[in-house]
Amino acid sequence: MEKLEEQQEEKEKRNYWIYLFLFTILFFFCVFGMTYSIYNINENPDNQLETGQIIFTYSDVNQSGNGISIEKAVPIPDSLGKAMVGRNQYFDFYITTTTKNSDIEYKILLKKDESSTLGNDKVRIYLTQLMGGYEQELVLTDFSKLSSETIEDQDYYVLYTKDLRGDLDNYSDSFRLRMWVNENAVHYEDQFFSTKVDVYAYQIEKE
Repeated sequence: MEKLEEQQEEKEKRNYWIYLFLFTILFFFCVFGMTYSIYNINENPDNQLETGQIIFTYSDVNQSGNGISIEKAVPIPDSLGKAMVGRNQYFDFYITTTTKNSDIEYKILLKKDESSTLGNDKVRIYLTQLMGGYEQELVLTDFSKLSSETIEDQDYYVLYTKDLRGDLDNYSDSFRLRMWVNENAVHYEDQFFSTKVDVYAYQIEKE
């Protein structure tokens, strides 16, 4: 009987050390995982916005600047402008975001170069979303018809707005922007027009 009790006590001691070892390993990985998450949230590359649990990044694909220009161009119909694929005839950029327990809205904004001489009503603006090999049309309008908005003391034209709801992990939208001179434009000779693309995002309060 005593021998059986001794065996039981020895078995309980072995189990205790096994449980202690497993608990130590589990605790280590929990601490490491939390440290990695905090480090990842606090990374701050160029053009990245952080708001609580939101990580939001904007970048142009070719890293060649964040704008598009019209110079020494002639009026063309929309059918030709929408199909432009030559060098310096379009601007690609993408937006990625990771959110947790947050809804966000982002705006694609245009900031017109103050040195531009071509009138807004002579400029056609065309935004598409890249869906693999397909382009989905989002905006086609005269620049003059875009609404204006002042954000953080900067004057912008609002090109496109989108809401993103729920938890997202590396969600991404890819866009292509084109501009051309309106086919009905007059007195466009030797005129210049340039705009930069910015993205503004903020958290939406949940109802």
